Amino acid sequence: MKKQKEVDYYKVIPKYLHKDADALIDYVKYFPYQFPTECPFCGYRSFKQTSGTNTAGEPRFVCYSCKRNFSQLTGTYFAQMKQIELWPDFVALRLTGISLIKIKNILGMSMHAITNREKALQKMVKDLFPDLAEWWLPHHQWQDRRLTSQVEKEKQVFMSFLDTLLYQETLDCPTCGNVMKRLEASKHRPYFVCHRCKTSKNLLSNTELFRLDHVDLWHAYTNYLIKGESNLTIQDMLKISHICALNWRKRFIKQMTSMGLDELVFWINWQWGRRQGSIKGAEISKSRKNDQES
Repeated sequence: MKKQKEVDYYKVIPKYLHKDADALIDYVKYFPYQFPTECPFCGYRSFKQTSGTNTAGEPRFVCYSCKRNFSQLTGTYFAQMKQIELWPDFVALRLTGISLIKIKNILGMSMHAITNREKALQKMVKDLFPDLAEWWLPHHQWQDRRLTSQVEKEKQVFMSFLDTLLYQETLDCPTCGNVMKRLEASKHRPYFVCHRCKTSKNLLSNTELFRLDHVDLWHAYTNYLIKGESNLTIQDMLKISHICALNWRKRFIKQMTSMGLDELVFWINWQWGRRQGSIKGAEISKSRKNDQES
C-alpha cells in the first residue's frame, strides 16, 4: 500500500463543522471494534460469543432469543467489509476532496470496495451528522459552491491585489522618490516611468502574472477559477484561447501560493476535483439508466 499523504479537511470544511468532521473520523476509527450491545436482528440484549470467527477474523456471537449468528459489524455501516482499519484514512481523504480513483491507488483497494464505502459514508453522514451532511454533501457533489468564510477572506485579498495592478495610478520612484505616474499608453498594464530620473517600473515584473495578456479579464477569470469551472468553460465564457486558459490556471495558482493564500488554492483544487467527480457520476448514472432501458 502506498504511503498516505497528509490530508487537511479543515481547509475545505467550515470551522463550525470541524468538530463534526473530527467526530466522524473518531466514529469510523473506534466503532467497528466495539463489543455489540444487542442482537442486530431482534434487538435482544442477551447473547454469547462463539468460539469461531468469520472470514475477516471477526468474533461471532449467537443470540439467545432468535438463535441467529452475527458479528459486531452485522447491521452496521461496516457490514461485510474488509480492511476496516482503512476507514479513517478513507473518510479523511473524501472529506478533503480526493477522488475515488486516487484513493484506490493511495489505499491499495479495489474500485468495488471503494464505491461501496462511498455509499456507506454518505448514508453514515446523513444519519449521524446531519449538520455536516447539509453542508458537505451538496459541496461534495458540486451542487453548492458557496465559499467558506476563510476562503472568502483569501479571495478578497487576491482581488485587492488585482485591483492594485489594474487601478493604481501613482507609485513612489524606487530610485529618487519622485511620484511616478502610470503611462496611458501601457493599455491596462501597471507600467510607471519617473519623469525626473527616467526609472521605469512594472508592478507585474516580480509576480507570476508577468507577461500574461488580457489584464481586463483577470477579475472574471478569478471568479470562474474559484468556482471550479473547467478550462473549456472559461475559454468559452471569456473568449480566450485554450492555451491561454491552461497557462492562466497555472500562473494564477502560483501567484496565490506565493501570497500565502493556501486555503484558497486548496479550495480551487477541491472544486476542480468535485466538478470532475460530478461529471463522472452523472455519466455513470446515465449509462446505468440506458442499460436498464435497453
